[in-house]
Amino acid sequence: MVFSFIPLQRSDYSLLSAWLRQPHVAEWWADDPELGALELQYGACIDGKEACQVFLACDEDQPIGLVQYFLMADYPDYQAEIAEHMLIPQHTASMDYLIGSAQHVYRGLGRHMLSCFIEKVFLEPIEHIVVPTHLDNKASWRVLEKLGFQRVAICEMEPDNPKHSTAHAIYLKSRV
Repeated sequence: MVFSFIPLQRSDYSLLSAWLRQPHVAEWWADDPELGALELQYGACIDGKEACQVFLACDEDQPIGLVQYFLMADYPDYQAEIAEHMLIPQHTASMDYLIGSAQHVYRGLGRHMLSCFIEKVFLEPIEHIVVPTHLDNKASWRVLEKLGFQRVAICEMEPDNPKHSTAHAIYLKSRV
């Protein structure tokens, strides 16, 4: 199974909005699914005015998820928050991900999607990937562990969804 990654476009906002309304996504992504809010969230990334790279993850040309990555150094406030809990090596990125439709979850697609995406990220001058995930989001941290990420910290961080506790785990994978 090989995934392709297509840069997010404004024409994808309707699809992304539908995904963000799915209960399994909304639980962990508290992004406003309204089209105007998506423009505020992703427009600068699409236009290359923000450093975050955002992609639709496609399985056989069918979009099934969203993945994004960014260099930690490009987001100093975020880097400082993570640095409270671990030493951040140079050339470190972070990433976020979701599987959009409920029909694609719990089928192993997330692991394959992220495996292909990590290969793509490590083609860049990136040596390490750091991913904080909520401790209750077992599906997320389990897939990271299956992909060789190491848990380097358990800490308190502001959750993406305000209804959750602050309990998080931080994972690290280094290019081999």
